[in-house]
Amino acid sequence: MPIVAFRIGAQPFFTYSLFVAAGLLAAALSLAFEARRRGWPPAHALELLALTSAGAAAAGRLGCTLILGPDEATGQWPLLRPWGDGLLFPGALSGAALGTLLFAAWRRRPFVEAAGVLLPALALAQAAGWAGAAIHGAWAGMALPMARWAPHLRDLYGVVLPRIPLQHLAAALSLITWLGLLRACRSDLQRLAAYAVLTGWGLLGLAWFRDGRQPILGALSAEQIGYLALGLAGATLAPKALGRRAARGTPLPIGSGRS
Repeated sequence: MPIVAFRIGAQPFFTYSLFVAAGLLAAALSLAFEARRRGWPPAHALELLALTSAGAAAAGRLGCTLILGPDEATGQWPLLRPWGDGLLFPGALSGAALGTLLFAAWRRRPFVEAAGVLLPALALAQAAGWAGAAIHGAWAGMALPMARWAPHLRDLYGVVLPRIPLQHLAAALSLITWLGLLRACRSDLQRLAAYAVLTGWGLLGLAWFRDGRQPILGALSAEQIGYLALGLAGATLAPKALGRRAARGTPLPIGSGRS
């Protein structure tokens, strides 16, 4: 697929942006469906989507900017520029979590319940975002020039080489996570633990084939540290989530774990 989907005059509209828009639409539909099943007012689903999307965009962009540093040409920090170098996923996830906390406090709902509503929608949005990243070349895997089995993929600079298809694997991981949240989890706490375990450990493993060893902390990059923290949080929640009290105490509505 082309990087630029179409142009409006001289302004390009990137295919990646189409995938992001599709992901937001899928997330909105998922939130609306989940909210209706639980008897929430429709406005609550829109509020949760707005708060988490705004938080994810702001924190993800801020994290990316802080890691990349100031512009080499101008020496300025592009903190107020919402475009350019993308988002840092752990930062975006932190912003979404903050948005969920604000929603829970505002509407006086448990955070775990709000997270249980959000997470399937978030997994769908992630899958669309990773698919768009594959087209754009962001988060490209290691080049394997001698590997005949590796697909020829571009990186962010347009260099096409045989590579590990990290973005495709990350999109598949997000879809597997989405399916697991709907089919296998019987409580909101189980959804929270399953999402953290699958996303954290899964992306940590995939990021190794992009970043390799990094000299920040324990040979990990800042992004990998974020994935590790998420995975450890999920592993900490898992024993409680799998306990009988958790399954009885915060059950999902009838049918929500099967459809």
